[in-house]
Amino acid sequence: MSSTAMTQDGLKKLTVAQLKLMCKEKRISGYSKLSKDPLVEKLLQWQTKLPPTNTSNSTQQTATAISPDLSAKLISASSEPQPHIQASEQASPLGQPNALPITSSPSRMPPPAIIPATSLPNLTANTQLPKTSGTPAPQTASSKKRSSNCLDSVETPPSKRKLLTSPKIVKISTTNEKTSEESKNATASPNPATPDGAGHDNERNSEPLAANRLVSQDKPALARSKPFKTLLPVQRTVQATQIPHPKQFVQNIRSPSRTLPGPLTGIDLDDAPSTKNLCLISLPPSISQRKHVTKLAVILSGISSEDLKTCSLVSRAFRYAAYLSAKAQLIRRFGGTRLDAFLFKYPSPAINFWPYLLHREREAYKRKRIYAASFLADALRGKCLVSDRLWSNPDNAKQSTIIARFLLTKMFFLVSVGAPDSNRAGVETIVDLQEVIPDEIWRITMHSSSQKSTCELYVLESTCEVVGRPPNTKDGKMSDLHIRADWLSYVSYQLQGLEDTFPTMKTTIFDHLHWSNHEEYKHGISKLWMTRMQAEGICGLTRLAVAKRYILASVVANSISGKWMSYTAMQQDFNGSASLAAEGRQPKVAKLNLFVPAHHHVESIHFETSKKLPLHSAVAVVQTPGREYYILRDNGMQIGCEEDGVAEVWMDLLSCSSNGRPVHSG
Repeated sequence: MSSTAMTQDGLKKLTVAQLKLMCKEKRISGYSKLSKDPLVEKLLQWQTKLPPTNTSNSTQQTATAISPDLSAKLISASSEPQPHIQASEQASPLGQPNALPITSSPSRMPPPAIIPATSLPNLTANTQLPKTSGTPAPQTASSKKRSSNCLDSVETPPSKRKLLTSPKIVKISTTNEKTSEESKNATASPNPATPDGAGHDNERNSEPLAANRLVSQDKPALARSKPFKTLLPVQRTVQATQIPHPKQFVQNIRSPSRTLPGPLTGIDLDDAPSTKNLCLISLPPSISQRKHVTKLAVILSGISSEDLKTCSLVSRAFRYAAYLSAKAQLIRRFGGTRLDAFLFKYPSPAINFWPYLLHREREAYKRKRIYAASFLADALRGKCLVSDRLWSNPDNAKQSTIIARFLLTKMFFLVSVGAPDSNRAGVETIVDLQEVIPDEIWRITMHSSSQKSTCELYVLESTCEVVGRPPNTKDGKMSDLHIRADWLSYVSYQLQGLEDTFPTMKTTIFDHLHWSNHEEYKHGISKLWMTRMQAEGICGLTRLAVAKRYILASVVANSISGKWMSYTAMQQDFNGSASLAAEGRQPKVAKLNLFVPAHHHVESIHFETSKKLPLHSAVAVVQTPGREYYILRDNGMQIGCEEDGVAEVWMDLLSCSSNGRPVHSG
């Protein structure tokens, strides 16, 4: 034991943590679970095992270690950052006055070159440095210069060194050794996969990495930088593009007139539905005022928009009522099945319906303005009017389209048959339009100014030809223009829903159509052409729709109106060999028969001339087995033929040439 008696007392003045730290520095084992007194004894026993020559130095060092200055330095050494630390401990002899020795045995000191050995290999790509040397191995001139500069930046004068405990150095070096192994494996390959110049960039990135690992003692190693990884060329994944079928290229190489077909009648009345999501009204009034808001909203719905903006600034109750007035305006101006379905999606009474109200107003205004600028409005001015309510499609999205088609068919018969005296006929106004059988039959309600009465008509959707008038529900009698028995039974059959009970029975108008040559034609249309049109998208579907309209417009007259005739009788009458005996026969239950002659079978439909020039937006050309016909796109009715061209009267009405091309006035 030492000759001085203060050694044991001095050790007892230290804390358990400081004693364990000293045991750790002196490489003493078995101290982690000991208390204070056994730790003191273990340190004193370690002193007795030292050689006699080092006993005095050990006693002096222990006395220095228990001084208060050493305790403060031990605490500050682990908390303060070390910006400048010597890269090697071999230049710090124990006899130096400014150095604070940790142990008196030079053999138990940590390896002097452990830090440079773990950090310096990261500075170069193909060089391994010896652990006992502070100079790098020979390489290129740039690598030598860069390595020496790094060593110079790490070294500091001995007088400015601070204490760095060896356990932390060992811990950091372990991490650095793993990183250096990855670095050497990534950069020392003979054929690196990195692009040109990547190795020099990696060296520049790794130079501050070694100093940062030694300087920062508080932060974890992962917070400083990520381990060095091999730079590989980025392999961008190219998404496999689907190669379209050759048929899909047809639409992309067509002319604009074929890719985007024009409106069917020159009047584009279709509009995209409103897809805006409505939101709640903000800033509601107090609960006591809400009971008056509904009545106030009805009153405000009758004033102009400018006055409504002024009223909304009066109070929160007036502002809330102004927003609620949009729903009252919708019900009063646009009431119908379409609005009921929309309001069903927004049952809350606090919804702001102003966006939807403005959409319906723009929708109706646009359709009315387009119709007013069309040839239909000029030709039927003073003869037929349309209720403003119907332009907004209150009950069905196809109402305005059916109205335009009905007016076009009405004008066709006025041109073909002749117009009655306008003073006697008066002005007819379309006041209502309802769908009776989906996609087949509609009921149109018209008001006559001369007779001061209303009448209802059943019309076909495809051509808007009048089938007849429905029975008068008031007196139970048939009207003067009665509907034929076969059409009445067909409508009644569809309305009663018997097609659901007997699905094998005929349920569409085209199922009652008769034509010849069933091998090449289906419903009077070429099968080969139908297959080709179905693959052309919207342009092909539009042509198919025009072809079906032409077929229904070309059936024998007795198929729709006039005297009922069977399919055989109509065929014989068309061929000029009808028998008089067959005319008087009529079955008890009349069957609907539609017959299209063979010379009206459709080979193809065209929206452009043979020179690929677009036709008038209301005109189409149909190719039949015998000749070409000029027809109206919207109802399929004939207005000219191949030999004579478009009729002069239709040339004046449509402003087109004899070959169907549009003529721009001025």
